[in-house]
Amino acid sequence: MGYRRMGYERFQALLEGLKRRLDLNGSIFSDLYVDYFKDSLSDNSGRGEIVTFGGGTTTAGKTYYLNSSGNWAEVGVTSAAIGGKGILAIALGTSASEDGMLVRGFFDAASYLTGGFTAGATVYLAASGQLTTTTPSTSTEILRVVGVCTNTANIVYFNPSADYLVIE
Repeated sequence: MGYRRMGYERFQALLEGLKRRLDLNGSIFSDLYVDYFKDSLSDNSGRGEIVTFGGGTTTAGKTYYLNSSGNWAEVGVTSAAIGGKGILAIALGTSASEDGMLVRGFFDAASYLTGGFTAGATVYLAASGQLTTTTPSTSTEILRVVGVCTNTANIVYFNPSADYLVIE
């Protein structure tokens, strides 16, 4: 038995079918959209696991955390509460509920990635909702790995670690 190549449409249909089977009560996955292909991304756009819950105003391309009020707030690296703990996501527009928040997947980091883009480089959280390829080194800052640069310019595979360190 070998493998068979599956087209985009077929793969997407299989994912949606799985989503429906797992969504037994109609609400488990109502705020989740899955689209995992890194081709055809424009600046500050992404594909992957996208959620549409939470409040607050966002900026496409910036990174946010879900705070205790249920709002998306811009990440930082000055304390664990705003960068080390909790769920992270990249905004896909100005409204989380309408445009979505990318919690894992491919993202074109055209505007808010600092440091040099090199295929395979580790991506970390940075200040003011940004990402960086420069390893954080300032005392008391948060170090949290959030992804890796792909072999396509500006495309980052965003997959935030649940772990973080405080630099001493």
